[in-house]
Amino acid sequence: MVLLALSAFYVGTHRSALPPGRVLSPADQLERFAPYGQAEAHEIRNHLLLDPLLQFEPWLAFTRRELSQGRLPVWNPDQGLGVAHLGNDQSAVFSPLSLPYYLFGPNPGLFLVGLLKTLLLGGGVFLFLRQRGVGRRGSLFAGLAGAGAGPVTAWQLHPHTAAFAWVGLLLWSADRALGQGGRGRREVWSGALALALCTAGCLCGGHAQSALFAALACAALVVSEAAAQARARGLESAARAALPAAVGAGLGVLLAAPHLLPFVDALRASTEFGSRLAGGITGQAPLRLLPLSLFPDLLGNPRDTIYPAPFLPSGFLEFAPAYAGALTLACGLLGLARSHPRRRLGLVLASWTVLALLVVFSPVCELAKVALPGVRVHRLGFLAALGIALLGGVGFDALTRTEWRPPLWSLLVPLACAGVICAALDPFPGWRVDAVARPGRGPTLALLVPLLATTGGLWALRGSRGLREVALAGLLALELFAFASDFAPGVPA
Repeated sequence: MVLLALSAFYVGTHRSALPPGRVLSPADQLERFAPYGQAEAHEIRNHLLLDPLLQFEPWLAFTRRELSQGRLPVWNPDQGLGVAHLGNDQSAVFSPLSLPYYLFGPNPGLFLVGLLKTLLLGGGVFLFLRQRGVGRRGSLFAGLAGAGAGPVTAWQLHPHTAAFAWVGLLLWSADRALGQGGRGRREVWSGALALALCTAGCLCGGHAQSALFAALACAALVVSEAAAQARARGLESAARAALPAAVGAGLGVLLAAPHLLPFVDALRASTEFGSRLAGGITGQAPLRLLPLSLFPDLLGNPRDTIYPAPFLPSGFLEFAPAYAGALTLACGLLGLARSHPRRRLGLVLASWTVLALLVVFSPVCELAKVALPGVRVHRLGFLAALGIALLGGVGFDALTRTEWRPPLWSLLVPLACAGVICAALDPFPGWRVDAVARPGRGPTLALLVPLLATTGGLWALRGSRGLREVALAGLLALELFAFASDFAPGVPA
């Protein structure tokens, strides 16, 4: 049922790229270049959509060709004067998520790769929360929010998501390896083995930074559980409990060695990497972009428009909002206010979300730059969005299992938030003109969809348990569907 719901969401949001008649690829961007077209004839909407077209898809095609001829793609002679291919992290030769492309080619391979990412991320989040005692519907709510989150949707054609898609299963297996809930040794070490396999899959995904972010999520879980264990039974007991998880993670690194060793060797010879370490490449996101975590279409989207320069100087993808549904965030915050068995988990999730947002939008970014040199820490929006999704699932469970009716005045809160955001944007007089003139949905609809979803969810909480569950899940699906439908670049086969 869970996989069916996630598949339906993916197919619905990617209906413009359904095989066999369409291909999930931004190949229409070729119209910018001779001899395919003229630069002025095709106005590019998002410059980073060129990366899949000019890099990732050709690398997949080269890998498929070499493997079909029985050769390991160590060197790519077709790129420039020749470059290391196996040592290129983003070529992701050993990624399990590349298998559909190797088997079926670009059509339907690219579509199936995206579907696998959705199922892996959403399904992993579902399994983790179910293991933590969250109900099936609350876990599915979180899985849907995670799979439709802003960074995941915006980077869907990049290897970033091929690495980060493993985060749910990493959390599930790490939690299992920690032996929570009185599990026996067999279950604990099976969790460690699962953690090893998921770690290897994540590291082979093709983006070391995104794998690092997934590791930070697991580290937050392990540290919080170890601290609780240490308070209850002492440091020695906490260390013993964490041992299987550490062994599993280490074994996963060893399993990923065929991918990691050529990458590290190429990295050592990279002058670009050396300059990045020396100069730093991280950047603090402007605080005025924080409202995009609630209203991601407020300034348009990459498939509709070029963003106004004062707001997104580096493009939507580079500062993809920490969005996982305004309704998801509302459920998470309301759930924190309720007394329920998983409130401590909710507080851990809220803490890592706030910390990630502080790194992205505040001067804390400069401290993170020192701690993580060479890492684009403003992309921690990935972790913030995941935290919101998980927190929303925990909140959904708390709100639907307890009898609580929000007061009628609370329905005005979403409208008040919208008013504050509009007032904050008012010093930039061009935003209304640019937003209204663009070919996209415009600011009214961008505000209306999340507001209606959140207000409708608050109203549904005044009804029966069945009504609450159906209404909250349905409204979130509609909100995420309205957002994610803009990001599927399909072209005729």
